[in-house]
Amino acid sequence: MLYPILLLGAALASGPRLSIGAPARGFALPAVNADVAIKSVGSATVKLHDLVGLDAPRAQKAVVLHFFEVGAGDHVLGGLSRLDQTREDITVIGVLSDVRGLSSVNTWVTGKDLAFPVVFDEHRVVFQRYAVDSSPLTVVVDGQGNVHAIGTTQGDAFQAELEAVLASIQAP
Repeated sequence: MLYPILLLGAALASGPRLSIGAPARGFALPAVNADVAIKSVGSATVKLHDLVGLDAPRAQKAVVLHFFEVGAGDHVLGGLSRLDQTREDITVIGVLSDVRGLSSVNTWVTGKDLAFPVVFDEHRVVFQRYAVDSSPLTVVVDGQGNVHAIGTTQGDAFQAELEAVLASIQAP
């Protein structure tokens, strides 16, 4: 469930905890689907701080970071694509980690025809930065660059819960 106040539980690693209201942890990774990233964020390299924070050149109301692996968390990708296409003030970024490597991931992502950029976190650096121990995990970052919600993606209620969380965020 996604809630602005959420117990982090087993989804997070024992490393530095991610907490609601804390500054989001920046990253810059190349998108697997570079053509989509260029249309969505203006570059083939996705940089979180280009989208949120006081000096963000492409400031958004919120960014939805969806951490997943092939077969774990990919069941909500269609809904996230629809969200990204219908909300100009929200950017969705998929953060994918998979042991099979970039060529396998590239083929898989291309076949999904997603409307949002997917970055490949080959060495799980961003997964570690966000203390993701198991996926899927979704993190909502508000326009000021702070963590607004953290949650797991389970069942049909995910889309409605995500919409409720996004509605609770004030525009920057």
